[in-house]
Amino acid sequence: MTGCQFAALIGQNRDRLVAASFPERASEEEVSQILDHGAETRVPAFVLFTGIRSEAELIEQLRILARGPRWTITREYPAGLITDDVLIGIHWQIRDGLSSSVMGLAPFATMPVTRRAPYVCLAAWPGGHDNPHWTRYDQDIVHFLDTDLTALQLTRAKYRSLTRPARRRASSSCATSTTTHATTAVLHFACTVRRWQRLSELLADFVVPVPSSRPPRHRGSGHRDP
Repeated sequence: MTGCQFAALIGQNRDRLVAASFPERASEEEVSQILDHGAETRVPAFVLFTGIRSEAELIEQLRILARGPRWTITREYPAGLITDDVLIGIHWQIRDGLSSSVMGLAPFATMPVTRRAPYVCLAAWPGGHDNPHWTRYDQDIVHFLDTDLTALQLTRAKYRSLTRPARRRASSSCATSTTTHATTAVLHFACTVRRWQRLSELLADFVVPVPSSRPPRHRGSGHRDP
């Protein structure tokens, strides 16, 4: 089962998640507060931005988040993918040594089909590695696949029965998109090069030089390219 499908499964029970919506851009503290609440109650957190209707507005919201010490914005370079779009990663620090890979959804053509939604949304599991059926994880980062499944009462057999067809559906769905299923694992948002350049310009004070053999990177208190 993919992180996208985990989010959809969990979202079916509104009592087992924390959600908030903002009619316009929100401060870094406001968004972090929602994720902190999810961490305290050990449930996934969803933040909707109903007033963000363009890539330019999304980039401005990402700039606001990146200025905070707990947010990291990265430009991703998935192996084997050739695209004119920029793939953006987002991570939120849960505590020292552990961050959450934040899922992004948006109503833009640059987003893969599995990440398109009526509104811009950030979704995250702000807990630990709490899924006993998922063991291939990185120690310092959590995804939706790490979500605590206790409330769903999934046996190992049931978990496997959900995983196999879900992977087939995801592969089939992503095959119709220019962005592959493997790419969505690291993708949080996608935008045009022009919009990414704008974000880089807004964070120009935090540019860190890197070896010329690697793509240009920009790093701030919460903004970097790996």
